[in-house]
Formats: sequence, structure tokens, C-alpha cells
Amino acid sequence: METILRDVFGKTFQRCVVSNGTFENYHKIVVRPVVIKQKQLYQLEQYTKTQVFHENLTKEEAVLYLSEVLSCMKQMDVFSDDMCTSYKISKKGKVLTNSHKLLNVKAVPVTNNRKKKYILEEGIVIDALVDLGVMTKEGNIVVSKTDKFRQINRFVEMVDDVLEYLPQTLHVIDFGCGKSYLTFVLYHYLTVVKQRTVTMVGLDLKEDVIRHCNAIKDRYGYEGLSFETGDIHGYHPSFTPDLVISLHACDTATDYALANAISWNTKVILSVPCCQKEVNHSIKEDTPLLDYGIIKERYSALVTDTLRAKIVEAVGYRVQILEFIDIQHSPKNLLLRCVKIKNPDKPEVPEEILNWIDGMRLHPTLLSELKRMNIL
Repeated sequence: METILRDVFGKTFQRCVVSNGTFENYHKIVVRPVVIKQKQLYQLEQYTKTQVFHENLTKEEAVLYLSEVLSCMKQMDVFSDDMCTSYKISKKGKVLTNSHKLLNVKAVPVTNNRKKKYILEEGIVIDALVDLGVMTKEGNIVVSKTDKFRQINRFVEMVDDVLEYLPQTLHVIDFGCGKSYLTFVLYHYLTVVKQRTVTMVGLDLKEDVIRHCNAIKDRYGYEGLSFETGDIHGYHPSFTPDLVISLHACDTATDYALANAISWNTKVILSVPCCQKEVNHSIKEDTPLLDYGIIKERYSALVTDTLRAKIVEAVGYRVQILEFIDIQHSPKNLLLRCVKIKNPDKPEVPEEILNWIDGMRLHPTLLSELKRMNIL
């Protein structure tokens, strides 16, 4: 088998997946080539039912390791540029080989998650997703919940994209956490998959929801996660947060969440606004866009999120407005991803934005809050 494995790591090798058995509690092992400090290595992703462990090996170390692994796990699928070669080991120790080209990979239905690389992989049990009905107890995705699984992965991807701006020991606040399924999933991802040390607080106004969330986190054994009853406006955390999340906080609650995060000099803010009523109720502008209710509502929402982005940029953040989920699932599908990049000596909202605000006769809560805090 060692001779076969040495041939596997050729120029076109992309990855291999070892499965069909258990080796030291690992039910799946993925190997990928990596270059670290100009040295060719091979990264192992070793999956238990609840965790992923990473290790980098030389080619010889990887060959010896996989030789040992394949004494317990009886299948290895090797992927190159356009080929998949499967090696199966029979009960008598004979190696059976089968190869096929990957030319028709685009024709595979999108419901086949094995062909789609997600950050949260199918087969790795996440308690919150089981409770939510998205995942079975065996780690398989429920077919009717595929879209939900995709949305959750989309959110985790957005967090993963900004991890480089966040410390290894991480403090997080989730404003308006509700039933907290995303909170639980994110905590799992940060602590189990990314191996970060995390202190996370979920805040919500409903006492019964908070009691329920605290009971669940105790059942999961999430020691660094807690939930508190409280209002976003005027909330004072016991730590300085590195990451603030605000998903679907209604109307001006989003503004208070942004203002709080800015006042704490939070490194990263992720906010999905909801129910932008403030502008819709007060906007006055010489435009036919306000003549029709549904158009006025959508226009007001876009105005609100644009103003928030420009105001947050003024205090030293780089702001991206991203599509959080497909609009077919919810019209409230924009996410503001804000990363602190500088501390301006004298933050100022650009005059053209202030003139725009005056022209619409608006009084944005976020702007008012930052002025009250003497930030602007």
C-alpha cells in the first residue's frame, strides 16, 4: 500500500478522503497539499463526531500515516484535476481500484452535498442543527432543510472571512439572539472547528427565551456561552467585545447595536437590519418613489442601510453590504460587515451625506446616538 500512496501524491493531486471505518475515533480523514514557508506539506483534517483536528506532515510521514489508517478504514477516494480514483480494501486485504473522470460534476444535483464544500460539513454532528431539525442524529442533512443548512453556512462563511481581524481569545456579543440557533452554531464553529477560546453572550428581551437558551447551552456543555435578559439600548457588557452580531434587530434596535459596538471600538460588526420603519415614517423628499407604499418601503430600507454604512465608515470602519441569504427566502437579506481599520482623530460624516439627510428631512438614530456619545 505504501507504493500506491507514494504514487497518489503526484503533481495533479488535490485531495484524498479516507472513510469506511474508524481509526483512533476518526470516522473520516481528508488530506490536502499545502505549502508552508516554501515547504511542501500535507495537511490532515481528522474528523470525530464532534471535532476536527489538523496536522501538517511531510510526504513520507503522510504515506506512513495513511498506511496505518488504511488497516482500519477501508476506502480512499483520491481527487486530481479531472479524475477520481477509489481504492477499496477487501476483507482479504486485496486493493480494488476504480477510476472515473470528473467531467460531468456540474450535472450533479445541488442537493448532493458531497459535491459541495461547506464550512460546516455534512457528517459532523452539531447539536443545535439536530435540535433545529436541519440535521439527523447521524449528521446527515434533512433534504427539506437543505436551504436552511446553506443559509447557516453562508453566515458562518461571512464570519470566517473576518477571523484574521479577530484575536485567538475572542469575546462576542449577539444582540437580539432570540432562540439562538445561529449563536450555538457559531460558538461550535469557533471553539470546535477553529479551536478558538471564546466568551460569548446572547442578549434578548424575553426572559423565557433566555431561560430556554441557558438550559440548552448547559446541555451542550458550552461553558464559554451565556445568555442574558436585557435591552440593546444602554447595555453594558462585562468585557470588551471583539465581535458584535446583530441579526434582524427590529428598526432602531439595529442602530443602538451599531452605536454600542462603535463605542466599544469593536473590531468586527456583523449586522442584518430588519423592519427599517424610522425612515419610512419620516422621509420627505421630492421624488415619485414615495407615491406608492411598497416602493416607499423598499426605498426607505435602502436609504436606511446606506446611511448606516456611511456613518459607520466615518468612524473608521471598512463596510461591505452583502447578500446574506437569497431574496426568495426573505427580503431582509442584506448584511453590513464592518471591520475596524483606523481610528480617525476627528471622525466626521461627509458633508454630501449630511446634505442628503437634510434634504430628506431625516434624523437617523445612529447619527444621534454617536453624537450623544461624543463620537461624532
